[in-house]
This record gives sequence, C-alpha cells and structure tokens, in this order.
Amino acid sequence: MKIFVDTNIFYNDWFMRNANFKYLFHFLNNEGHSLIVSDLVIQESENIRNRELSEALHEINSGIKKAQKLNSSKLEYYEDDLGVKSYDLLSIIKSRAENVEEIGYENISHSEVVSRALKNKKPFLDGEKGYRDTLIWLSFIDYLVNKNINDDVVFITQNKSDFFRKKKDFISFHPDLVADFAEKGVKAKVVPFTSLFDFINRRVDKDKHAIDHYNSEAVFEEFIENSSISFLNEMSNFGLANYLGDSIFENKVRDIIALRVEMLEGVEDAEVISTRSLGGHDIYVSYSYNLRRMFLEIDIPEIDYAMNKYELDKIFYDIEINSGVATLECLIRPYFEVSFIYNDKDDELKNFEVANLRIRR
Repeated sequence: MKIFVDTNIFYNDWFMRNANFKYLFHFLNNEGHSLIVSDLVIQESENIRNRELSEALHEINSGIKKAQKLNSSKLEYYEDDLGVKSYDLLSIIKSRAENVEEIGYENISHSEVVSRALKNKKPFLDGEKGYRDTLIWLSFIDYLVNKNINDDVVFITQNKSDFFRKKKDFISFHPDLVADFAEKGVKAKVVPFTSLFDFINRRVDKDKHAIDHYNSEAVFEEFIENSSISFLNEMSNFGLANYLGDSIFENKVRDIIALRVEMLEGVEDAEVISTRSLGGHDIYVSYSYNLRRMFLEIDIPEIDYAMNKYELDKIFYDIEINSGVATLECLIRPYFEVSFIYNDKDDELKNFEVANLRIRR
C-alpha cells in the first residue's frame, strides 16, 4: 500500500505529534508501506508554517513595544533567544517513515493546467482557483502511470469540494478525476479519505500498531538488558536446572553460594510479538530476543564440585577452587520471550515478566 497526504493534513500539526500521525508512521513502518510525498505539498506546508510563525513573531514584537511604553526601563527582546529553528518538513517525515517516495511537478505541462483552468475541470473551481491543487493532482497521476503502480493507493485530503463527491456517508472522487484515471491509464486502485483520522479508524489496527516495531529496539534495549540480567542473577536451582536443560542443579548441586552473569555483547534478533493498548498511554508489549554471548559464573561448595566433577566439567569450561569454594564458568546465549508495559508519552517501561526462556551453551 502507498499513502498520499495533502497539505491540509499537516496544518496545525507541523511536527506530526498527534495520535493519528503516530499510528500512521507505525502502520507504514510495521507493514512496509510507503508514504508518497509531493514536493509541492512540502513547499506549500513549509510556506504556510513559516508565514504563521512570522505573524506570531510580529505579534510578540508588537507586544514588547507596547510593554516598553508601560515600563520605566528598557525591555530587551532578541528573536534569536526564543529558540526558533528552521523547518524542514521532508527531513522530519524521513526521520519517522522508513519508505518515502517523492513526487516532483516540474514535468507537468503548463498547457494542460491552462486547459483544465479554462474548462473548470477539477480540482479547478470557478474563477480559476485551484492551480496548486491541479499541479498536485496531475503530478500524482503522472507518478502512478510512470511508476506503473499496481498497489492500493490511499489519497488523503480534507479538501472535499475540489476532489470528492459525497453521497450520505460514501465518499468518491469527482467524475472529472475518475475520468483522469481512465484517460491516463492508471492501474492502481486509488481510495479517497477526507481525513487522517478517518483512515486510521477505518484501516489501522491500533493494538497491532501501538508502537513502531522497526525502531522499538532502540527504545527498549537498555530496559531489556538490565531486566534480563536481573532475572538471570536471581535464578533458583530449579531455574538453572530448567533453563540449562540439566537436572544436576535440582537434584545434586543444591547449595548455590552465588550466581553472576555478565553481558559481553547485547540484544540480538529483537522482535515485537504483539502489542495491546491498555488505555491512556500504557501499551502492553510481548517481545522476543536473545542476548548474544553472556558470561555465567556460579559459586558452589568445593565438596559439591568434587562429588559431581564429571557432570559439571561437561557444562563448564573453566573451574577455579579457592577457600573451599568452586567457581564454575561458561558462556551462554539466553533466548527470551517476555512482556512489559510501555508508556509512550513518558517513555517509561515497567512490569518486566519472563514468559519463556531457553539458554543455549
């Protein structure tokens, strides 16, 4: 699937922070879909944002001048101190979406645009309004044809009157635009939506896409590593016997003085098994991974080692004996399936629980 979003979808959420954008980017990345980005949409969005920012700064400056007249001492105001930064919408989008396809409009024939304006052919309206919408539409059609797109393509715009017709709750493209599909030989199935909210609620499983699976490891890695080490350090005799696949620590070597693990590398093959929204910003996460190369060290009484030397030497490659204590050492690779709760507002993680663990020596 490919998803196209118009300029009005970005309006008033220039940094794409609301819940609908969150689900959109999670859906795109988790499913391997692409976001179609028009160069003209980018330019138009940046222009509107920068214009509104300029107006806001002008209001601040006017307010300072008014306050100056009401104050006995000089008020200092420096625009650079406000922390205003340059705005690059395409870079922000690419930092959130793994697959972005850009559409240019340089090759669109000016004569075709003029012809549509004279005929009031959508997206043009009476009075020749709709020049930018027409460029966006024709470049979108040109992209579908030249790239021979056969996928489902979602077209999201709040500009209903220029693009769509509505009959009760059913939305369809205006006949002028439907004719473009046939005349230009568009093979894709283009599905219209009048808002990002509508698309998310009709097409996106919010439980499945509560998090971005692709980028989850960077968010969870430290929590996973620390929680896994704590769990392994607290293993009982039964746990050792069960996870190492050897009953000696359950039946014969029952007195473990100390157990220590040290991670030599880190998390590998991390995968989100499932997610579920718990309400608010809490998300239940089921997760699998392994810890590549961990050092396991176990202290037991020297007499227990002496009585079970043959079996223990098959498991541990290095044994040191000091003051009546035998220290057994080996490398392990634990494979975990766990669950925990992630708060995506505060980036907090809690309630780590191990569902399955297998330790490979």
